Amino acid sequence: MMMEMTGLNLDVETFRTMGRVGDTAVDIIWSGECDLAAVNELEGFFDAVHKAATGASPPRDVRLDLYEVSFMNSSCLSKLVVWLAKVRDADASSRYKVRIRSNPEIPWQK
Repeated sequence: MMMEMTGLNLDVETFRTMGRVGDTAVDIIWSGECDLAAVNELEGFFDAVHKAATGASPPRDVRLDLYEVSFMNSSCLSKLVVWLAKVRDADASSRYKVRIRSNPEIPWQK
């Protein structure tokens, strides 16, 4: 069963996220340009992802699909890296796997 969760869906100028929480995973699709217009929203977004992933026992996996993200500036990339570090540094009981789908045709994703 999949359900949408508040905080996982953003629509900021040219950037969009769509997230759903399933029984075993949190699926997130990003699209557009992740730039300065989106950077302030990402901290709350990643907090919501973390809450959704750790709200189950065992924690759910997170699948982040970046395939349709044509651009990401360094500030947004930094938010992504901080979230990944938070997951890495979490204690074993609340750690979850993160899988990222990229698009090798988009230069910044290589």
